[in-house]
Amino acid sequence: MIGDNSDRSWETLGRTDPYYGVLTDQRFRRAKLDASALEEFFASGSVHMAGLLRRIERVLGPVSRGRALDFGCGVGRLTLPLVRDADFAEVVGVDISESMLQEAQRNARDTDLGRIEFVLSDDQLSRLEGAFDFVHSFIVLQHIPVARGEVIVRQLIQRLAPGGVAALQLPFARRSGLLRNLANYARVHVRPLHMLGNLIQARPWNEAPMQMNRYDLNNLFVILYECGMGSVTAEFMDDSGNTGAYLLLRKPA
Repeated sequence: MIGDNSDRSWETLGRTDPYYGVLTDQRFRRAKLDASALEEFFASGSVHMAGLLRRIERVLGPVSRGRALDFGCGVGRLTLPLVRDADFAEVVGVDISESMLQEAQRNARDTDLGRIEFVLSDDQLSRLEGAFDFVHSFIVLQHIPVARGEVIVRQLIQRLAPGGVAALQLPFARRSGLLRNLANYARVHVRPLHMLGNLIQARPWNEAPMQMNRYDLNNLFVILYECGMGSVTAEFMDDSGNTGAYLLLRKPA
């Protein structure tokens, strides 16, 4: 659970508190998750995806509604709207947690969406077949160790169809002091300190840690260049002091 094994942490969260694992808001804790909270959870995903696609098409032009890939799909918050609202012909949700995928499948059945497939992830995305017209990832890569995340970014870009569009969100800087950075590092890598931090914050003592990693944009741009991308548009954002961006890309046709 502690250290670089983020996969085990996400499976633990998927098994114990999947909706909170996707959006770390107390309203989405399993103990508080009622019909109203679920409606709010999924409505937020619909609003997010609709706004993102509008912005992409304003900057990059139309996005083909063929095949879409949502990397780090969790319980399907941003995956389901790709079929239900954006009307993609086929959508694949990928996640490292089998428990998250099982919950996503239940949500897809509950909303009667038959054009979604959920696939277990690995760093090479070896279970994916074919190319995609739209590749998306939001608040996911930040929780993956950077060396592994860079491999995944390369794999995601390589699966873009000619003319396809990608929207990949990740942090690249943290506006906090040395002590805060050291505390965050200790929470992830030192088990007793992580447990103590959970108790101080009134969380379950054994709740899995969430890594928050920052990516070097120089390295990412090298990857994008080597994958044949001609340009990048960045939408900057801030999440509790973590400065990041949506990288919006179109693969040359």
